[in-house]
Amino acid sequence: EIVHDMAPLAKLYLLKINTDVDLNEAVDYAISQGVDIISTSLTFINVTPGDGTGRFASMAQKARAAGILWTTAAGNYRETHWSGAFNDSDGDGLHEYASGVEVNVFGPGNDTAFLIPAGTVLTPSIRWNDWTTVSQDYRLLLLRHNGSSFEIVGSSNNPQTGLPGQRPTERITYITGGTAAVYGVAIQRVNGNRSVHLHLLTPNRELDRRVPAMSLGNLADVAAVFTVAAVDADAPFPREAYSSEGPTNGPGGAPSGGCLKPDIAAFANVSTASYGARGFNGTSAAAPHVAGAAAIVLNAYPTALPGEMQDYLQTNAINQGLPGPDSQFGFGRLR
Repeated sequence: EIVHDMAPLAKLYLLKINTDVDLNEAVDYAISQGVDIISTSLTFINVTPGDGTGRFASMAQKARAAGILWTTAAGNYRETHWSGAFNDSDGDGLHEYASGVEVNVFGPGNDTAFLIPAGTVLTPSIRWNDWTTVSQDYRLLLLRHNGSSFEIVGSSNNPQTGLPGQRPTERITYITGGTAAVYGVAIQRVNGNRSVHLHLLTPNRELDRRVPAMSLGNLADVAAVFTVAAVDADAPFPREAYSSEGPTNGPGGAPSGGCLKPDIAAFANVSTASYGARGFNGTSAAAPHVAGAAAIVLNAYPTALPGEMQDYLQTNAINQGLPGPDSQFGFGRLR
């Protein structure tokens, strides 16, 4: 709907996907149909190291070589993300987020915790930078406070023993029960001989201890994709607090050596027939604004290549945040 509002005469192909395999097939179909622009309001979690490599990079490079500009949402993980080096000063095998803090509770970010009611779906996950040998073994724990102490209510302990097909990731899906309670996440080292850089992500549920940087979803970290952050649709167009930040991870998921992302920012909290007055938010709303703007550019310059369309929109963006490109707004707000 937003793409149509931006570029009413553009021909739209609506492709339904669920997995990364579906996405690859959709890209191939788009290429076969001569599509000029792809817009995806989605991200993936723990499929790649977050360094812009892997299967999504291959898809994006294939699309760009076919003359397609691919815009995608940065993700809504800024308040639901923590990252840092594993630290266990007391030797009990559990990571310490701060001195004496081994449970990162779900909370508003001010050293307090939410009371989470029954029926809430919690999906914490972790990944770490061991994608080649996969021999550093970690366990993810979900805990519930019973009034006096934390007790384990869920765990994920996939093997990371260096065998083919193993991945440095863990994920829990859990539905809360009983009376409303405080929940949190702990990380346990099962086996390891070196320091690793961890990413903890809890989609749709804020963490009390959080790290906004490097909170991009997979796909959004790919260089050949035009990644879009979210700002409010009303002046002065503040950044949406949930809008994922860059930079990307460094090679193999390292904490340094990453690239600038997102590339540009566009609008959230907009009115649509589907979501009502001011009802459509998220970077999912921002990305199709950029796709529609790219269609307008292509209409004006029919021979423009994907990089030229992207460069035009970036060059004409209105700077926000720090002078020049930055890891929150990219080159600035879509003009």
